[in-house]
Amino acid sequence: IEGAPTWTVKLANVSFYNNVKQGLPAGSGVFVVCDATNGGPKAILHENRYLTDLRTGAAGAVAVKHLAVKGAKSVAFIGTGVIAEAMARATATVFKFEEAFAFSPSPQKSSTFAKKMSQELGYPYYACATAEDAVRAADVVFTQTPGGAWVLEEKWLRPHALVIASGSDQPTKNEIPPAVMKKAKVVTDITAQCMRVGEVRSAIAAGVMTANDVHAEIGEIISGKKKGRTGKELIVMDLTGTGAQDAAIGSYVMDVLKNVKMGQPPAYNAAVKRLPAPILYDYDTILAKVKPSAELVGAVEDAFAQLAQGKVDVPLPMHIGIHETATAGPGDCHIKGGYIEGAPTWTVKLANVSFYNNVKQGLPAGSGVFVVCDATNG
Repeated sequence: IEGAPTWTVKLANVSFYNNVKQGLPAGSGVFVVCDATNGGPKAILHENRYLTDLRTGAAGAVAVKHLAVKGAKSVAFIGTGVIAEAMARATATVFKFEEAFAFSPSPQKSSTFAKKMSQELGYPYYACATAEDAVRAADVVFTQTPGGAWVLEEKWLRPHALVIASGSDQPTKNEIPPAVMKKAKVVTDITAQCMRVGEVRSAIAAGVMTANDVHAEIGEIISGKKKGRTGKELIVMDLTGTGAQDAAIGSYVMDVLKNVKMGQPPAYNAAVKRLPAPILYDYDTILAKVKPSAELVGAVEDAFAQLAQGKVDVPLPMHIGIHETATAGPGDCHIKGGYIEGAPTWTVKLANVSFYNNVKQGLPAGSGVFVVCDATNG
């Protein structure tokens, strides 16, 4: 974010469903927060998706704040997992609902969620027998499911409903029927991204809308460039998750933690059902222990061979430009990564380069971080 003191790269490692058999979460996460002045890595936040969930919930709260009908009193949650909890908590900080309705295919999960949120947020949550019961009762509807099937029908929705859909973040997912998308005023977090992986993608594929039918990105409404709600129309907010959210929470967390002194991470306790903290190897240790070798050359040679055989998953490189301001840049962050089929780990690399103002202080013009992840459990 231009002018911010840091920028952030997040790794969200998800869908490791075999973890669940061992009582572990199906995913984890790491934020790498870098200094926007000199490109140096500032912190590695082993957040186990906690911060990811917080920023996802915050996005839902922003949507409610700017798009809910005036006087909205009731909210529904289709899907009652950690994202639903994050949405409920974040929204409660900026908007006051009077009652909530929850549905999960598992009645036990619906009841547990309703009881927990009622006690925590101070207004009643009711577990519903069907998704229809929950949706019909609500002015605002949050959907956060695995995205394998439609979760509501057009006829269930109140005419003025706001639907905040966050379950579709991959091209294989779709929660909202095309008929709803066709009828609604559609707002996105990033339209280009929603066209690739969000509910907008599914609606375009169904032939009921085009990119030009998207009313606005939420940022355009917040900044006043475009109007949001103008009356009692149906609105769908397509949330796919953005790097802007990660950048914002990275800077925010660094400010919150600025006086916290960290030592060694606590010893791993298998009784606590979370993945172990990563090991941090500093530059001097790496320089002392890792040397040019025939084995290293061979490893790179083998990677090229595997790549030619289609056995390496390599996304296109990503680039973040750090524009020069009074407190930042200029510089660039190049992000590359890959996984070689059958390997025990995969790696994401941040190469922070072209920070030429560093040279005036006798510092190198760049730095780098490798984040190495366990391919077994994420």
